[in-house]
Amino acid sequence: MKQKRIRRQPQKKPSFRGTNPRKREDGRPQGTFKRFPFDQTRIGFMLRYEMPVVYHLLRRLYDRQQPFEPDWHVIELVAEASKDPSFRKAKFSRYLDEYRRNGVYCRRGKRLTPGRKTYYEGIRRRKTEEYIRQNRRKLLFERRNGPGSDKLPGEIKNILKMKW
Repeated sequence: MKQKRIRRQPQKKPSFRGTNPRKREDGRPQGTFKRFPFDQTRIGFMLRYEMPVVYHLLRRLYDRQQPFEPDWHVIELVAEASKDPSFRKAKFSRYLDEYRRNGVYCRRGKRLTPGRKTYYEGIRRRKTEEYIRQNRRKLLFERRNGPGSDKLPGEIKNILKMKW
């Protein structure tokens, strides 16, 4: 009769994390989130530089709240009410879903670099030209007949050029 062989369980090697504590220089652990200002989240960056008028409205709604972190429901309502084609992009819906899940916590903040600045200035310029082209008659009528008509074009320009 054959005897059964007894197998030994393989010994576990001590994990790297268990033996050496993480040093500050190693940085944040991979796969974790960090809190960023709303402007540096994906949705905040997109709203600020692609849709400055909507961003300005949100800032005015939440002007008492510090730090500025609008609720995702409000962003969604503004998007549904707006005629801006940027709200219909798949990119916007992805960013809104991410903001719904994580809030202002993300892996990496988005900052304005010189390349991004020229890109977003071009987008903003094309959007304003398109808006003026489509609504030229309405804008001229408002300018001539509306109350406070002398302020209207200047106010639009100030909102578009505003630096937060």
